[in-house]
Amino acid sequence: MTIIWKKNFGGNGHDYFYGVTSAPNGFAAVGYSTSLSFGTGDWSGIEGEGITDSIIVKYDESGSIAWKKSFGGKGNDQYPGATTDRDGNIIVVGHSDYRSFDTGDWIGIKDKGIFDAVIIKHSRTICTISFDPNDEFTDEISSMKVEEGTFPRTVLRPSGTWFKTGYTGDGEWYTRTDDNEYELFTFGSTRVNEDITLYLKWDIVSYDVKLTQGSGYTLTALSSVPVEYGNSFTFEFNLDEEYSESLYTVFVNAKPIDIADGGQYTIENVTRPITVSVSGVMPAPDISFSEERKRTIIPFIVPCIPVAAVLSTLLLMRFRK
Repeated sequence: MTIIWKKNFGGNGHDYFYGVTSAPNGFAAVGYSTSLSFGTGDWSGIEGEGITDSIIVKYDESGSIAWKKSFGGKGNDQYPGATTDRDGNIIVVGHSDYRSFDTGDWIGIKDKGIFDAVIIKHSRTICTISFDPNDEFTDEISSMKVEEGTFPRTVLRPSGTWFKTGYTGDGEWYTRTDDNEYELFTFGSTRVNEDITLYLKWDIVSYDVKLTQGSGYTLTALSSVPVEYGNSFTFEFNLDEEYSESLYTVFVNAKPIDIADGGQYTIENVTRPITVSVSGVMPAPDISFSEERKRTIIPFIVPCIPVAAVLSTLLLMRFRK
């Protein structure tokens, strides 16, 4: 006979298994552990109630611990035997001494003698996985049921696309911590031991902004690039000194926009990539003359004729007629 697997279980004290029963998706072992075991080893994070506590440990078919529970009061409590009913609930039998009753898990129940026989039914626990897609899908995703301690293998997915305006999603489900951090939930390898909610993780889209530079001016970004969806972007336009008289036009995605006083522009609610360009920037006209050009100008000289001579000529012409 070949050993398929072997496991041990316990803490710093004494731990005993006295019985075992088949259970849905595995089996359950029962027994007891002493007070020194709790809070250590496999019992880390779990505190005991008394001198010894009854224990029940559920294993999956591969021998991994699906869940573990203790039961008892201030005295001695032990589970020597167990069975499973047709609904998958685990029924255990054992005994508890008089010191355990009306304490711990026995609150409200009085003892009948020094040791009392006990029978306890542990229900088969069904956990609920709720899905929260942030209300972005037309088809509602609600929840799915899985047995405690199992690895859910079926993932619910919406029939629509994994799209949310301004965001991108990877189509995976995540748990969310108290610090609002996301942790990937992997179906088929993440064990569920309680009700949980899974979320879609959305990453905001960022868009590039291109500032087209040219002769005679500069465009300067005054806010971060790329720009996240829905945010604004501010830039500054400055003409070089020799281009200061230009009649220019500023374009955003080929659409002209109004000239801004002081040269500072803000694009509100960015929802796509942006290209900023400028046209009409030209040097100011040069109306001055250099010394070289002055020397090449041909002077226009009007001859000086005495006024008396002109008058005499006119009079002679009149008498001759």
